Amino acid sequence: MSSGKFLETLAGTRFATPPIWLMRQAGRYLPEYHVVRATTRSFLEFCYTPAKAVEVTLQPIRRFGFDAAIIFSDILVIPDALGQKVWYEEGEGPKLEALTNPAQFGRLSRARLPEHLAPVYEAIRLARAALPKETALLGFAGAPFTLACYMIEGGGSRDFAKVKSWAYSHPDSFGLLIDLLVEAIVDHLTYQIDAGADAVQLFDSCAGVLPEEQLFGWSLEPMVRIAHAVRSRHPKIPIQSRSADAGGRRGRPGTRGHPHPRQARPRLVRVQSRPRRGAADAAGQRDPARRHRAQLEAVRFMRATS
Repeated sequence: MSSGKFLETLAGTRFATPPIWLMRQAGRYLPEYHVVRATTRSFLEFCYTPAKAVEVTLQPIRRFGFDAAIIFSDILVIPDALGQKVWYEEGEGPKLEALTNPAQFGRLSRARLPEHLAPVYEAIRLARAALPKETALLGFAGAPFTLACYMIEGGGSRDFAKVKSWAYSHPDSFGLLIDLLVEAIVDHLTYQIDAGADAVQLFDSCAGVLPEEQLFGWSLEPMVRIAHAVRSRHPKIPIQSRSADAGGRRGRPGTRGHPHPRQARPRLVRVQSRPRRGAADAAGQRDPARRHRAQLEAVRFMRATS
């Protein structure tokens, strides 16, 4: 367990200079990364080879001395572990065998997740042992809505038309997919903490496509459920969220889900986005009280952890 500036800042301590770490700090901008990457056939093989994942996790710490290291992995290891085909094409990014109807949900299962992602947890154990005590080790996962976007679209998308169509037309089956992902993400984050992660993060990089009426139901509420479940197992582990811009604000501290260092609080899930207004929430139309309860629960949770 780290005891350095990063975790102390999350616990409310103020320093003359804030802790420093970078999103995607282990990666292609480092020449030493390319040396290791060249020894693997595929990106997923890279993620699932503990020694190599640890090496690229440590590279930016050796070079820059950041206050936190982020385990080298990918948000799409969860769909891969659930049984969906995932691969990466050079120059194009991730590709998935897209879900096209609810019947395909039956092929997805959490049962294989612990074994399939064991290399990720081994990499965390090795990285934590290799890092200086004052350097925090961060684990992470994609949030349910973002993973659902990739799983239904079959990769990245400009308009997310398939996801929107499915969520609007079949909210019940979309909700079942979100529920499955909530459970899988709770498992994945818990196993990362068990392996030695000092804090965990949720990335909802696709939340910006959601109108206000759906932001709570499909993005915030599932993340609150995840946070409650993880905290029931690990009450003292900090949990943070990073949500994509949902209101056009860019490039300033405290926006796009990136809190200013002075705003950091212990064990806080922070979703900072200004949603744009759009289509009505089908689930909310069926049960407006459900949406209101979700909003109140989110507010209560955020107050209790701030």
